[in-house]
Amino acid sequence: MFDLYFQSGDFYNDGGSWIKDLLIPLLGVGVPLWIFYKGIESQRFQDQQKSDEFDLQQLIFSHNLFASAAEFSLAMQANIESVVSNLKSSDWSNDNLPTPSSHDLRRIVFDLDREKLFHAWKRKLASNSVSTIFVAFDTIYDVEKAYSARWLEATREITNRRNKITSGSGKLILGISQIDIENNFDAQVRSRLMEIFVSQNEKLGGEELDAQLVMQHLIGPISDEFEKVDTHEHRKWLPLAKNASDLIALSLQIESIRNSLLTYSLETLSGTLNPAINDLLKHYDPFNEYLKHKNLPVETD
Repeated sequence: MFDLYFQSGDFYNDGGSWIKDLLIPLLGVGVPLWIFYKGIESQRFQDQQKSDEFDLQQLIFSHNLFASAAEFSLAMQANIESVVSNLKSSDWSNDNLPTPSSHDLRRIVFDLDREKLFHAWKRKLASNSVSTIFVAFDTIYDVEKAYSARWLEATREITNRRNKITSGSGKLILGISQIDIENNFDAQVRSRLMEIFVSQNEKLGGEELDAQLVMQHLIGPISDEFEKVDTHEHRKWLPLAKNASDLIALSLQIESIRNSLLTYSLETLSGTLNPAINDLLKHYDPFNEYLKHKNLPVETD
């Protein structure tokens, strides 16, 4: 290294070079700065790795929740469609809703850290469509709660009326069999009514009476027979005729409840549940494919 310095326009050789004087402090500061920079760079890399890993774990965790809740949503949709099919028929048999409330759906709605997942989703998938998935699951959760409550209420009302029909029909037959016979007219009426009971008894569902069969094969024909009786003239038959009329009214109430539930079920499917599930699957499927492409450990069907 040349030991030179500049003075009055000339270079002079000198043992205390200004360059050396300049380089020594620079090296003394530069090396630590370089080490510090590399340390920061390494820390940033480690932080980024941790952030990437955290994002992936968020996606994997949410995927497993989403998969379970989506499966539940499709099962609920199928169950409501089954209820609709049953209600469109003339069969009074109760349709069950076997799908229990989904714990994973509740966790998505109430417990999932949506903000963290939103940012992880956006960083990894370059999309904010997870917001649509959140809205879809919120809607599905609300539908499940509202529909289950409505279905249970309708089922209780129908069951209550069916029980009244079966118990009331027994009391009606007993009253007919025990009525006082004062004249030939009474004898003929009772005979015709008891003949209906005897001829139709085997069609009533066995030991556990079926309310719908009771209405079709017993109460309906008995009520028709009472229509032929002038209860103003033969007043003893009035209470029994009224009992038969009350049972007919219960059957009409059951039909009304079923029709109301049918309308509600169709509106639930077309107005809220089906659109929510369509939105869910539309945005969930690309997410599912992304994780499969990454060969990440997610639960699959």
